Amino acid sequence: MMEVTQKALELKEVDELIKGMEKELKDYKALRDETNRELASLMVDEEMQSLNCAGTTFYLTQQRQVNYDKDQEADFFEALRSHDYGGIIRETISNQTLKATVTKEIMQDDAAGNRVLPDWAAPYLNIFEQPKVNMRKA
Repeated sequence: MMEVTQKALELKEVDELIKGMEKELKDYKALRDETNRELASLMVDEEMQSLNCAGTTFYLTQQRQVNYDKDQEADFFEALRSHDYGGIIRETISNQTLKATVTKEIMQDDAAGNRVLPDWAAPYLNIFEQPKVNMRKA
């Protein structure tokens, strides 16, 4: 019985360590995101496309962000369903799924070759490019 109790306490301790590490990881990811935004802003201000530093190349890219107006969610979901995109709807639509579907399937080329939203989707979606810094070994 003593061995079982000891293992149970060990399991509880390991579980608590994991929970602490998950919170710490979440905090580090938030710090990374904020640092990335700050570096991207500085690189844009300095008109730098890339930077070699400490054996790593940091390069500026644009990352498309897509979200929808939650106040119009019911109408937007109905518009998606009526245009055969209802399959991406769950209780909510994940940001990655929405971004991929909008970028690859819903957006269309206009006469000038620019990617634009069709009239049925435009009232519901906000699309913007967000600068982001990527890294690779130099």
